[in-house]
Order: sequence, then C-alpha cells, then structure tokens
Amino acid sequence: MPIDESAAAKRISEAVISSGAALFTTTKYIYAMSKDGFYTCDVKDIFKVVLNNARIGDKLDGFHIPLDEVSCYPLSSSKYDAVYPLIVYSFAVRLPELLAKQPLSEQTVKAIYNDIVKKGAQNKDGAVPEEFSEIRNLVKKGKQPGPYNADWLKSYLYAAFPELAEVSNRNFFFFGALDVLFVMFYLNLEARVTAAVSDKNG
Repeated sequence: MPIDESAAAKRISEAVISSGAALFTTTKYIYAMSKDGFYTCDVKDIFKVVLNNARIGDKLDGFHIPLDEVSCYPLSSSKYDAVYPLIVYSFAVRLPELLAKQPLSEQTVKAIYNDIVKKGAQNKDGAVPEEFSEIRNLVKKGKQPGPYNADWLKSYLYAAFPELAEVSNRNFFFFGALDVLFVMFYLNLEARVTAAVSDKNG
C-alpha cells in the first residue's frame, strides 16, 4: 500500500519537534539532579523515562527535582531557552540520514525540513556546524555523516555560560551525561521517525 507522504510528513515533523522538546527538558533535569542532595536519583532512571515516552509531557516531574533558580540555574534562565530551537534544528538537518531508507521523495524530506524551520527551529550563531544540504549530499553519495553527538551543544554552552566551563564535579557530571544522552536519544529519534512514516505510533 502506497505511503501517504503528506500525512507521513506531518507526523515526522511533529516527532522531530516533540523529541527536541523532550531532549531540551531532559538536559535541565540532568543538570538539576547534579546539585548537592539529588545524587540519590539514578540518572539511568531519567534516561529510561525520556527514551521510553515519545511524548514526555510532565513525566519527569515524578522525580521531584525542581527546575528553579536554586537547583537549575543557569539552565533555568530565559537565556537557556535558545537551546531548544537549536536542538530541533540539529535534528532537522539530519533528516536526509534519518529518512534515507524510507519510501519518501527528496522533495518531501526537504518539505519536512522547511516545515520544522518554519515552526521555529533555528541555528543561532551557527552553533550547529551541520547543514541540511551538506547531509543530503553525503547521503546521495552513499556516505555517512559523522555520528550525532553533544559536541556542538557543549561548545555553545561553554561560550554562552562561563560558569558551565568551570572545572567542577557538577559540570563534569553534566557534560559527561550529555555525551551519553545525545547518542541514545538520536537512536530513539531514528526509531520514532521510522514509525511515523508508517503511522506506527510515531
């Protein structure tokens, strides 16, 4: 049965945007839990919740970790909100790779990317080094782009928030957790996008 590309495009766009929101929220919870007194909360449990819930909503609230200025600053500041559209953008530029094995036309993949950008994804200050056209060209040549990781976000945070660049147990924990989280989350996103193509609870 032929794929309804228009319907699939809408589901994929929604999956990418909601996944970006989930990853953004999770970074804040991981930073907050690293504050003194929250180390008894197992980071593996946070990973399980976010990776097993496509629409995360308020599910992380169950950990009772406040995202206030005491436990989560500077990630609780309005300045950190700029990270959300960056995360979504970093997913969107990867669509040619994420959808390479799916029965979607190149025009549809491009349209999904444009829709996500139209809805707010943006590459502020060029923080994400990759571009949609770059990934698309690599995929066309049968080549693989480098692995998705948190390096771009770490560079952005070091520059935007000097306190996060300081040598401390908390910062080491946070950035180490991001390295693992981003890789796992990308694999999760790949599964969600694949499911969205055929409308299998994407």
